[in-house]
Amino acid sequence: MPVSTLYDLSPGQIYSALFILGLLAWLLSTLAAGGGAIMFIPLASFLIPVKSVVPTISIAATISGVQRVWLYRTKINWKIISWLMPGIITGSILGAYLFAQIEADWLMLVIALFLIVNVSHHYLSKKKYSFKMRVEYFLPAGFITAILSGIVGAAGPVLNPFYLNYDVVKEEMIGTKAFSSLVMQIVKIVAYGCFASISQEILIYGLTVGAGALFGNYVGKKLLKKLSDKRFKDFVNIMLLITAALIIYKFAVK
Repeated sequence: MPVSTLYDLSPGQIYSALFILGLLAWLLSTLAAGGGAIMFIPLASFLIPVKSVVPTISIAATISGVQRVWLYRTKINWKIISWLMPGIITGSILGAYLFAQIEADWLMLVIALFLIVNVSHHYLSKKKYSFKMRVEYFLPAGFITAILSGIVGAAGPVLNPFYLNYDVVKEEMIGTKAFSSLVMQIVKIVAYGCFASISQEILIYGLTVGAGALFGNYVGKKLLKKLSDKRFKDFVNIMLLITAALIIYKFAVK
């Protein structure tokens, strides 16, 4: 029986809370092209064992990814995908292996620092792009992101600055990320299974969160149409800062 690390909740209450968290996390993830899963991590760790959170996210993200790929199938940028895939696949395997071998919570702080520096540079410099981006840069970016995701559970926002600086926004950004993320999560799940990191209990957690994510994706797609490109970019950057703040807060109270 799962045991809450914050309150003495029943299994039914924990599953209900995970469902709601999944819905809200993936709703925000749609509107901000990522970040929902990272926000999910510190909140879910109050409900289920910390070591269960990472594989739980992979299962939920796979369920969500199938739906998102279908919803945004006509918006996927296949040129970017062709550069992302080699890095995503190899990075996912390495990240899942490292997850089973080491404790690397400090990497979350590295992610937070990267997000803060990038967003701050974007607004303080008042430039349209925070750095020059070429499509081939997606290969190493995908590799590093997949490693981080395999170790800490979610690192989708790390790729957002690369997309924004390549002028990819809204549906195109979400569709392209959805496809690459789906491949990454499938590879991670297989690798987690090989490294004995997934149990029956974790599978149930993942299915519960994934069910909530499906509703979040559907509502998010409706709301996304009402956002202009500029507001979308601003919302993405705001969510990156909120994500970084949550990561730092989680470590401050640890």
